[in-house]
Amino acid sequence: MMRKIKFYILVWCVAVSLGLPAPPSSLFGEQHKQIFVHYMPWYASKPISGTWGWHWTMNKFTPEQKPLELASHFVPQIGPYDSFDPHAIEYHVQLMKLSGINGVIIDWYGVSEFRDYAMIHRNTKALINVIRKAGLKYVICYEDQTIKHRIEQKQIGPEQSLEYARKDLLWLKTNCFVDSSYLKISNRPVLLVFGPQHLKVESWQQLKKNSAMELFALPHLSQGAKFDGAFGWPPVHGGKTIKRQVWESYLDMLEGRSSKEKMISIAFPGFKDIYREANVGPSYGFIDSEKGNTFKSTFNRAQKDSSLFIQIATWNDFGEGTNIEPTHEYGLVYLEYIQKQTDSHHDFQPDDLKIPLKLYQLRKSHLKDPLKTHVFDSSSQNLLKGQVDNVRATIAGEKE
Repeated sequence: MMRKIKFYILVWCVAVSLGLPAPPSSLFGEQHKQIFVHYMPWYASKPISGTWGWHWTMNKFTPEQKPLELASHFVPQIGPYDSFDPHAIEYHVQLMKLSGINGVIIDWYGVSEFRDYAMIHRNTKALINVIRKAGLKYVICYEDQTIKHRIEQKQIGPEQSLEYARKDLLWLKTNCFVDSSYLKISNRPVLLVFGPQHLKVESWQQLKKNSAMELFALPHLSQGAKFDGAFGWPPVHGGKTIKRQVWESYLDMLEGRSSKEKMISIAFPGFKDIYREANVGPSYGFIDSEKGNTFKSTFNRAQKDSSLFIQIATWNDFGEGTNIEPTHEYGLVYLEYIQKQTDSHHDFQPDDLKIPLKLYQLRKSHLKDPLKTHVFDSSSQNLLKGQVDNVRATIAGEKE
């Protein structure tokens, strides 16, 4: 196998040096497209942060109630957690690694201290550190609506939009774009923008001059913003129930555009938001999970289409019900399916996906035992490296 890899590298280098297309990687066996999962680092819990954050409560639900109340139709397997809790972060990244997910798309609101954006920024940095340890990649999805919200609240003036966007992008350029773990295309860092929802095309052209980026926007906005490409998202709108034939037509449209622009495909398990029940506003709409078949269909299409890589929407947007993170309702179903469809099944098995939860629970139940804490902390680092057998042997027989 190593000889084949070396030969392929040699052929690839020769082809590129002559300006020829690189030979297909499938020449030496099937290669799977890179899989990234969209991640929300915005949760706060009372045990860690001293209060329950808005994304668990939406100012209506009380997570301490029995039965448990959450701003979600789903309950995480580890319960409502804090996005700054190292135990929760490591548990998440371990599951990603063992299931075959290659990287994380982090939803990010910039460096300002407005609303909970500073907390999200802090949590993002903590998450990136763990992603690096696991050998995964990451990319930022920038929410330029943060600037719009600051203007609406009279914190800054409209004429300061570009100035504050530059501050956000400067932090990315200094701390992320130079990182070997950050996703790049043709040596240029990738930046997803959820929208854009505020900055105009002229501002984005100015920002791109300061930092050579590959910019991706939502499909209906990418061409008007003169971005390099687009990324898909669950196509809900108007509070309607979106039937299979409708979202399949949306995916057909994305595939049709891939011949003209760079495209990041989308896989999703469904869409079931809690906004109407929480009195936050009307529902965006509903996409039935079809008992897991929606995810299987969208994931399989994304693997086969001509996109650059796959974005799963999402890991943990519980408010919108697009989460694939293990929950009490569906367990490990989504992660087991990903594992089965990717190269990771050669290295990891479905039973391996049960280890992160047991290790997480052991760490929480032995917080006052320094010796066990040290052992389990070391096991967590080993699991991030994929050392499944060592960790399994360490925690075998341990009681929570």
